[in-house]
Amino acid sequence: MTRTLLLITPGFVARGDFDARGRLVALGKAVAPPGAADAGSLTLAALGLVKARARKVWVLSTAAVTAIVEVSANRLQGVSEQERFTALAFEAEALTGVPAGSSLTVARRLGGDSVAETWWVTQVSERLRQEVDAELLRHGAQLAGLAHPGGMVLTGENASNAEVMEVWDDLLFLRQRHRGAAMLDILPAELSGGLDMLLARFPAPEAEAGKLPREVWTTRSGLNASGATVRSLQDAETLQGWF
Repeated sequence: MTRTLLLITPGFVARGDFDARGRLVALGKAVAPPGAADAGSLTLAALGLVKARARKVWVLSTAAVTAIVEVSANRLQGVSEQERFTALAFEAEALTGVPAGSSLTVARRLGGDSVAETWWVTQVSERLRQEVDAELLRHGAQLAGLAHPGGMVLTGENASNAEVMEVWDDLLFLRQRHRGAAMLDILPAELSGGLDMLLARFPAPEAEAGKLPREVWTTRSGLNASGATVRSLQDAETLQGWF
């Protein structure tokens, strides 16, 4: 059975279909249609990029909320996974503004020491899930998972052999040293001064400067930088590699 992955953002949508062996067998992409502002409309637009009927669908949406949360080392000891996610949802609420009680929360531990632990927390609001699920059901498909697309290049199994940043709408994903270890960080993506100015705010560590090429992965068009290679998912070859 083929599996489908949808990428939905306010300005860009894409669809990839995979066979039972995980090989990409169909790919479509497009600028988001005018007026497609809600998750349901964007899901519909992405589904229509490939003619084949989608069945089991994973959706990556920038409307999901994601943040890095730090908690004391003993805060989450001796609790179940669901209790841990609930506790992290309350910790994240102050950063994201998403009420802990009205979202589905998952988290991944990034690291820690005797003082604190760092967690990557993602929250999916009930409204987002319902909008996506309703559109998939209308087309005979099943929602298999829903998450934010950020971090895939930085943390995926085929992570790029480069110093990578990812720009997703208003969020910047990068690796920074924290408590002696390099780990994922998520910050506001301030691009009013251009991409070079953003890169200047986060220079490579002296020990690593020049050893690895710098790359910026994004769905935005028109981004340029003198100090990095910009890889836009609006390019078909780049998108295929990302999928």
